[in-house]
Amino acid sequence: MVELNEAIRIAETYFAKNNEHIVQINEADEFFIFFGANAKEDIKFGRSDIKINKTTAEVSRFVLPSAENFKLLKMSKQIEYW
Repeated sequence: MVELNEAIRIAETYFAKNNEHIVQINEADEFFIFFGANAKEDIKFGRSDIKINKTTAEVSRFVLPSAENFKLLKMSKQIEYW
């Protein structure tokens, strides 16, 4: 089982590759969802948002628009971690 702190480390590493950082975290039943932005907090088109599976730690893209991902986002809750 992947805990939030571990998922944050995974996401920070992922976003750092594109000179981005985490700007929002949501938690759903099976996933942590991470949204990223650059240093100016510009959120660009075609963002590299991700979801991390809580069981397997698998990282996958979280692309919107997507009916499946909108449903997942609607069912999730935003986490304040700062």
